[in-house]
Amino acid sequence: KQENELLRLKNGIETLPNGLMFWDENNKLIATNKAAVDHLKGFGFDLRLGADRFDHVNHLLDNNYTILESGINKNSHIKQMKESWKKFSGQRIRETKFSNGLHFLFNDTRLHDGSTISLWSDITDIKKREASLKQLSDAIELTTNAIFLWDKEHRLVMGNKIARDIQKGFGFTLKPGIHRKDMLENVKKKNLIDIPEGMSFEEFYKQRDIIRKSNNNSVYEISFINGTSWFVSDTKLEDGGFLQVYSDITDVKNKEKEIQKAEEQIKQTEQKMSDALNSMPHGITMWD
Repeated sequence: KQENELLRLKNGIETLPNGLMFWDENNKLIATNKAAVDHLKGFGFDLRLGADRFDHVNHLLDNNYTILESGINKNSHIKQMKESWKKFSGQRIRETKFSNGLHFLFNDTRLHDGSTISLWSDITDIKKREASLKQLSDAIELTTNAIFLWDKEHRLVMGNKIARDIQKGFGFTLKPGIHRKDMLENVKKKNLIDIPEGMSFEEFYKQRDIIRKSNNNSVYEISFINGTSWFVSDTKLEDGGFLQVYSDITDVKNKEKEIQKAEEQIKQTEQKMSDALNSMPHGITMWD
């Protein structure tokens, strides 16, 4: 019965998608599984029982599959690895990236008799997603739009650089965890928003909240007393939070004011010309 249980365990280990290498106290391979054998076969190394712990390490180095740290040569790298392997006890976790793009997470466990079990997991896809998320995060951080992400409790998840800079200019520190009402209280206290005529601060934001709750996406314009104007987009998220994107339309609004002023001047000039012509005692006709 015990032999059958051990056989079941061996078969289970053999079919694991994770690689396993079991080294004795003299760093000789005493057990492995298919995933580990196939992985190293892909690098042109034949993993066999009895192999030394550093045989495949040297093979990976000699064939440039291992990515070395800047300023470290192969001899220094292998020396550091041997010292680290010899000294470690208990359990350690390490990551290794290979030149073919694969990225592995290793979990090494040193047993009481000096033997070591190494398990690895292929985390290549996870690392690619992390890189993509970092790229997205960097882009959001540097965009010229102010971006606020709020959770369902109206607490800030993130605000990008321009959002932080705007609030800093208003004397408010924007950081994850702050409540939206605290940010709005600062705006109200300092009369920073140019509220539409005939409407109170509370009425203005109550109207905005009603619109946001009733629509998945709402847009509006907002102006601050410092002369800046913003086009705001509120997007409701599935988890109850919402995303706010502020686009600076100050230049557009200023040009609109200039056009409106020019139109008024033209109308005034036309009126003056009309009044002047009508006051003349002579009859005037104009032909094309």
